This record gives sequence, structure tokens and C-alpha cells, in this order.
Amino acid sequence: MSKVIVYFVPDVQEIFVRLICEYTLEECFEKISIFCEKYKDSLYKSKISVYSENKKLMFSFQGTTPEYNIEDSYKELESNILEIYNKYYLNCHSVKKTISVDELKNMNVRIRGYAMPDDNAPDFYEKCKVSEVLVKLRESIRDFPEISRTHCFYVSSEDGVDLFSIDRELDFGTICLARINEFNLTKEMVKEALGVE
Repeated sequence: MSKVIVYFVPDVQEIFVRLICEYTLEECFEKISIFCEKYKDSLYKSKISVYSENKKLMFSFQGTTPEYNIEDSYKELESNILEIYNKYYLNCHSVKKTISVDELKNMNVRIRGYAMPDDNAPDFYEKCKVSEVLVKLRESIRDFPEISRTHCFYVSSEDGVDLFSIDRELDFGTICLARINEFNLTKEMVKEALGVE
């Protein structure tokens, strides 16, 4: 009986924490259900990808959207996939915290800066409050003018929840909110908390 390879990622923000297992197709659906039960309170952060033995993607589930995808040649599996999607992913969502702009301004955060998106180690790391982020970024740019023009800054809470990112040019039209927006932030809130006109 042919096997499939399943990638379980409980939190897409920590992609390096994942489990890779090999199962029969029937076992695969059982194991996916077990995974979904275990992580049902945080399933909105998860991703599951299933590959054939020759490493071709067959189908996947993603909680951040939520959505599922099936490659055309595996449409016969759609009823099994829909059963899992409807039971676990269709209504999975975070219990988001709503915060005010003042709370956001006073939030303690970590800023990480990368010269290239694929680099493993940050070129820049700083802790401060959101209201101080711009001062720290401008100091970094002034003190290290040799940093690549593709430099990007990522801002996360003290406990590692991604909030937003800003490119090196501090172009606030390109503020990107985190894929998992746990605090229901908007770009306008972020700009106000940063002190951008």
C-alpha cells in the first residue's frame, strides 16, 4: 500500500516546529483528525500539507484563512477532505483580543531587522514600546547606512506574537500586518500608535 507524507505545523509563525510523518492514506485522515482535536483551540494558526511518495503536493489545510486546497489529480479525496475541513477548519478562528491605540502605543515589543528575507539571523534587534519603534528604526538606519536597501523590520509582542512589519525606507503605505492578526490591528491603528501623521 502506498504511503503519504504529512507535514503538521501547529503554528505557521513557528514553521520550524513541525512534525513530518509517513502514513497510509487511510491512516493519514485519522492522524489529521487527532491533530485537529489536539490543537482545536489554536487551529487557526496551523497548517497541514500532505504529499505523495514522490513528493507532489496532494492537498493541504490552512487555518489562517481558513481554507483547503486539493490538487486536480486527487479530487476523489474531496469528500474525506471536506469532512475534516467542515468539522475543524471551517469555523476555526482565534479568540482575538481587541486593544485600543493607547494600549498598542504602550505595548512592549521586539523589533527584528533582516537584510534579506531568507537570512536566519537578524541584523538588528531591539526591545522598546510601540511608541518608540520609529526612533529605534531611524537610529538603526542612521548608524548602519551600509545595511542593504531591502532591509525590513518585523515587530512582535514580548511573548512572540507577530504584529506588523515596515520596510527600510519607512514607507508607511507598505506596513504589513501579521498573517495571524491576534489583536485585530488595522494599518491606521498601527500608524497612530507609531505617531505617523
